[in-house]
Amino acid sequence: MTEDPPRLYVGSLPYVAQRHDVEALLSSSNVAIKKLDMSIDPFTGRNPGYCFIEFFDWNHAHRVLETMQGRLVRGRPIKINFKTERKQHDSFVFDRWNRNDAHLHWTAPADEGRRVYVGGLPFQNQALLNVETKELFSDFDIQAVSKPIPPHHSRQEQNDAQHYCHIDFATPEDAERAIATLQGRMSPYGHLYKICHSRFMRGTGRVRREQLGRSSKVHFGGLPKLPTQEDLEAEIRKILRGFQIQGVSRLYTSDLPGRDSYQYCFVELSDAAEAQSVVETLDGKELPSGAVYKIRLAREDFHSAGGDVKQTRNGAHSKTPNPVVRHLDRNWRSAD
Repeated sequence: MTEDPPRLYVGSLPYVAQRHDVEALLSSSNVAIKKLDMSIDPFTGRNPGYCFIEFFDWNHAHRVLETMQGRLVRGRPIKINFKTERKQHDSFVFDRWNRNDAHLHWTAPADEGRRVYVGGLPFQNQALLNVETKELFSDFDIQAVSKPIPPHHSRQEQNDAQHYCHIDFATPEDAERAIATLQGRMSPYGHLYKICHSRFMRGTGRVRREQLGRSSKVHFGGLPKLPTQEDLEAEIRKILRGFQIQGVSRLYTSDLPGRDSYQYCFVELSDAAEAQSVVETLDGKELPSGAVYKIRLAREDFHSAGGDVKQTRNGAHSKTPNPVVRHLDRNWRSAD
């Protein structure tokens, strides 16, 4: 009877962590591994929060288990345990690729015209979506199907066929042929399918910043109105106690409709890992004070003095402020 190879489960990973993040941690401790098995969602570039490491022998596995528990990956402490079986997924529905170039799998299909939007779907689970798309696109070479996505609440109508998904085809020609053949076809629910090239996916910009960018700045939203810059810096210092703060911009007020009371600023941390840690730790989390903040990695493309002008969905233009950051005389870091 063949003995299973030494294998450990590494959990509590930040969703944006990649293979090289875990490999760098192991390399820094001179740990040799046989294989690192990390699943990556081709539509978001994110991992499921865990991976598996296979070792050449049990000595290395026990050493990692005993000495690397709680070590940081992108600012978050990891949990290590003996092998835990991975959940099985239908590969047709939600293919996850174990590749070193994972970011190419969630950017390339859209960039190359191989990703297609399929609308006019009812609410359904992943298994039912699998069956429907497999039947609808039976003559095409499909590489992956996203999760079913609900419509924005402002676009919900009386009928229930408002959900949609994204599908990656093997070639741009397959995608074009599927659109030409199936756009406007009647669905089994009495509604027409809407099939076209995917222009963007909700949250794509944020995922790109998480995966490909190494920004040390964060957008910090949901702040109260504060009368002075010193008050703002004191508030940020209190909220981010324990993090290395390099600078804080002035306080901005959103000019978007319905958000006239939304206050935000930009905070520069010591490095990209520290910035990612702030996002992972505090975004959307209720603090003891009862406050909930919206925190995300800031774009690094603020070049113009007046800020970037970007087009909104309704065609209007809004100006993104240039976050001139006031650098502090010293790092703010709490004492242990």
